[in-house]
Amino acid sequence: MDENAIAGLIERFGDLPDSRVEGRTDHDLLDVVVLALCTSPAAPKKPIFNLCSS
Repeated sequence: MDENAIAGLIERFGDLPDSRVEGRTDHDLLDVVVLALCTSPAAPKKPIFNLCSS
């Protein structure tokens, strides 16, 4: 994944509010969102998910 794609994902999803209990999470919300988008079964078929391909 190129740096522009990573920056785009951070810009698009970086402001999501995280309602999880602080101190009880192992991963940042942004990491979870990006992994979920890139592993979605629709990922290869949707243009927005082209950011996830290497």
